[in-house]
Amino acid sequence: MIAPLLKRCPFIRKLAIHDERALCGVNNNVLHDLVNVDELHLSSSFFAERQYDPLIETLFSFSKLHLLHIQQRYNEDKCQRNIIREKQVEQLASKSLSNIKLQGVVITKSVLKLLCLKYQKTLEKLCLLGALVPSEDAPTCFQAINGLNRLTCLTLAPSLYSISTTNKAFFKNYPSLKSSETLKLVAVYVSRPDVSQLKLLFRQILPASVEQLILYDESYRTAYQIKQESKELKHKVRFCRDNDIIIDNYWMNGKSELITHTLWKPPYKTNTSLPSVLPEWYCVLSELMETALVSEFSCTSSSSAGTTRNTLQLNECTCMDHSTSCNNGNEKVVCSLQE
Repeated sequence: MIAPLLKRCPFIRKLAIHDERALCGVNNNVLHDLVNVDELHLSSSFFAERQYDPLIETLFSFSKLHLLHIQQRYNEDKCQRNIIREKQVEQLASKSLSNIKLQGVVITKSVLKLLCLKYQKTLEKLCLLGALVPSEDAPTCFQAINGLNRLTCLTLAPSLYSISTTNKAFFKNYPSLKSSETLKLVAVYVSRPDVSQLKLLFRQILPASVEQLILYDESYRTAYQIKQESKELKHKVRFCRDNDIIIDNYWMNGKSELITHTLWKPPYKTNTSLPSVLPEWYCVLSELMETALVSEFSCTSSSSAGTTRNTLQLNECTCMDHSTSCNNGNEKVVCSLQE
């Protein structure tokens, strides 16, 4: 389906691929002919399997790219197997990337260091909120970020740095962004609200050039904690919840999924595990919804004995099929609700 469309539109500038399977069977020559693509949006699941490496190499060969967004789809599980590798960074042909967003993927210190070195003079926006970065790589990662000459906007991965009461025990020396003198906006995840850690963020980590701080606080407690001290803050502080930071409605369907490891130290463990038995509340809710649907259908149909028997049979089938439906399409829904 997609190959004929790409052949008809060789001069498109924006290419967004939500599903890696959409390009299966597409000839590489068709992609090479897209010489004007300067915005590329890819699903994070591209990086889970090595079979897509040749396709990634072709997509990364677009020489006019200035925007690269690797994003997690709203209906996909969080997965630490989505790993960006050094070789793939080296395959980026563009010399002028200015906007990079990495979500739903694992970023090692070597990869981030290579990215920052490669686009030291051009990168202006770097979004890591939603990525998974080994916590012990924080010193190297902050050093790499400090080397960016034109960086104005930065969002930090929760596992790289977040506001938390555990920071005192984890950081021997707090990371610093003082050398990023062009930085204007920073977004940070709030794991465990702590006013003292917020003040430390202002004094020891952020450069004086920062004008706006976005705090991603699901509990919204930080806003109440610093309400009395807001006059002392020199920065404009904005408090956000689920749908305010990761805003790509056409991509995320209005939802926002973060890989919210506050600390991610070896041995690394998977973030998502599906329960072997579905929680009782889910099955009860399903039964109520199905009963409501059956009742609505019954009200609009005749009350013959045959219709009644069919309705009872439908109820029996739906009750017996809970495990089947839950193990297929609903797995991801259960996972996101529980987390």
